[in-house]
Amino acid sequence: SGKRVAISDDGTVVAAASARDGAVTVFTADGRQIADIPSLPRPNDAGQTTYTGGVDFGPDGLLSVGSLAGPLRVFDPRAGMWLRTLAAPAYFSNVHLHIGADGIVVAVGQRGMLSLNATTGTTRWAVDLRGNDPDPSPWFAAPEPAAHPHLGRAYEQTHEASRHPGQPTRVSL
Repeated sequence: SGKRVAISDDGTVVAAASARDGAVTVFTADGRQIADIPSLPRPNDAGQTTYTGGVDFGPDGLLSVGSLAGPLRVFDPRAGMWLRTLAAPAYFSNVHLHIGADGIVVAVGQRGMLSLNATTGTTRWAVDLRGNDPDPSPWFAAPEPAAHPHLGRAYEQTHEASRHPGQPTRVSL
């Protein structure tokens, strides 16, 4: 199993989420371990052992950690402490996280995608992605400025979504 990795904007901190259980290890760029963050309990219906937690650093240097259970936890790697938890449905933050320069989070999981305000935790929108596909978005990219994140499915084209309402733009790549 692999890891999901995020690097702080200034390049000094690296976070790696275990693909197996969603635990996150945080290091300095020179390899000194800062924190070992345990995963949240798995939902009872969790069958997968991969894609168990997305990670990303915000422009403020804070680390957000997604989970199979749903909630995103915001961690300050410099202080070594949790700051807050942002509510999210199960399987909506376990695959990808992107925090834009404006502090807006786009989280993608195996059941859906949502957008949150990273500071207040307010949900801006949420979209169920399941349809007929058990893994609707194994690939995700959010160019800056992230007005239109791109979602990719196995053996299909990549589709663009609007970052603000979360709905497809009907652009395929």
